[in-house]
Amino acid sequence: MAALRAFRAFLRVARDMSAPEQGKALSAVRAELRANRGVAEAGEVARLVEAFEGRVAYLRMTTPRRARQQRG
Repeated sequence: MAALRAFRAFLRVARDMSAPEQGKALSAVRAELRANRGVAEAGEVARLVEAFEGRVAYLRMTTPRRARQQRG
């Protein structure tokens, strides 16, 4: 469940990226998630989700928001 929440947060951040950056970021994230699909150990899953959430937080800080989102 936490992985899905983190992926949705990533998608919200990705909407504000330029088209080339957005495509590249989506491809990289999807490939990484597919590669880690078979991880079953709870501790490893928690570590992977935490790392992904950290990357989403970094992108949130470095990606400019759209003009309509900066109002009020």
